[in-house]
Amino acid sequence: MPSLDLTKIPRPVETYHSESYSRILPSNFDYNNKTALITGSSSGIGYAIAKAFAVAGARVVIISRSPGALEEARRDLEAFKVLAYTASISDENRMKQVFDEVGRIDILALNAAYIHDFGPTVVLPEDQMQASFDMNVIAQWKLVKTFIDLPMPSSSTKTVINISTAGIHLAPPHQAAYISSKTAFVQLCQHLATEHTPKECFRIFSMHPGAIYTPAVAKNMGRDEFPWEDVNLPADFCLWLASGQADFLHGKFVWAQWDVDELISLKDRIVREQRFLQMSLGM
Repeated sequence: MPSLDLTKIPRPVETYHSESYSRILPSNFDYNNKTALITGSSSGIGYAIAKAFAVAGARVVIISRSPGALEEARRDLEAFKVLAYTASISDENRMKQVFDEVGRIDILALNAAYIHDFGPTVVLPEDQMQASFDMNVIAQWKLVKTFIDLPMPSSSTKTVINISTAGIHLAPPHQAAYISSKTAFVQLCQHLATEHTPKECFRIFSMHPGAIYTPAVAKNMGRDEFPWEDVNLPADFCLWLASGQADFLHGKFVWAQWDVDELISLKDRIVREQRFLQMSLGM
């Protein structure tokens, strides 16, 4: 098991959650008459996010490149309002078609990502480096642009949730292209946050979902190699982020493990200190 203990990494709050808790359960939120589109949502974190929004009353749109897994996810969610589309987020024309068919969208959760084969940076195949930035930066940026251009939803606010990784703070070995591309997109989200604000009915967040054992993670790590966390934690945390209660975190990078009420207690500082909870030079 790796020696890294995520609970020991400095954080702005005292409480570190490893599983969901009463404050952020779907029963606390009403997403009726709202639509949430989640990329990479046929399994793992994306599926859990889709299910959380569905349970809270939203119409959910699930996207995946894998038709079989997507159909299984759709069947699992058939008791709710769900639309399913086979698509790669790197296929710009297909994604625009999906957006046009869905119509108004309130919440865009960016979970799909390209994860290269882990290994030494100097032997990483160039095509995997290219694919990492093509999907994890360029394709995501195009999705956000398309989302911004859509008609204003009935909620009168558009929410983007970037599912990122704590790796942007840690520089773990053998993950250079993945972490570098994720870092680049977090920085891009910060730029978007300065140009589009909650006053203009737009909010954007970047979030570390946690140490979640997903099918993508299983390609490089074993189930017994780490103290994995509950996938429902980041899913329910997304409900809170999109609820309007977290607008003071617009443009910030947060961890799903951080207690939401303790974050709220820091609101004045977060609003006052522009670079707090952002990628910036710490002094």
